[in-house]
Amino acid sequence: ENGEALGGARIQVYDEENPLPIVVAVKDFDPSVVPLVREYHKDTGTAEICGLWNSRSVAGVGIGTLFLSRAGVALAAQLPIKSMFVLCGEHTIGITMEKGFVIEERLGNKGTFYYPKQDLVATAAVMHDVNDLSHANVADRELIQGLRNDPTQTRVEMGPKGNLVIQYDLKLK
Repeated sequence: ENGEALGGARIQVYDEENPLPIVVAVKDFDPSVVPLVREYHKDTGTAEICGLWNSRSVAGVGIGTLFLSRAGVALAAQLPIKSMFVLCGEHTIGITMEKGFVIEERLGNKGTFYYPKQDLVATAAVMHDVNDLSHANVADRELIQGLRNDPTQTRVEMGPKGNLVIQYDLKLK
């Protein structure tokens, strides 16, 4: 209402000159991330949803983990990619998997790393096909498909602390 940014995320598409943030983050712990990302990229393209944040003023409302991640998965279908990575914290892995991601067990210790420091655990997850939402839970699958079918819409969304009115504008120009 006052123009203040309350949250954000980006989808970074892989190319050889700009490695995905997951590669930069974990290559020292597990160098196999480099050929693995190239494998996913080969012929079909890959990306990463990353940089997810929300302001303290809306902490716990679901702006980042629920709504921005759902919007990112919806938007990914418009990109020249087939797969998409995410590196998430312990408290968000369940929410991430509800969107259709699966743990990439070929990295780290069955998908987990101590990152960004030794007392924190991060999990690498991947969506093998951004057009296939079969791994998403039913509610998220329907909501994501609804955003894909109508990328410009206003919805009343149910968050952990009540309803929010969210205006989506996900059509890439």
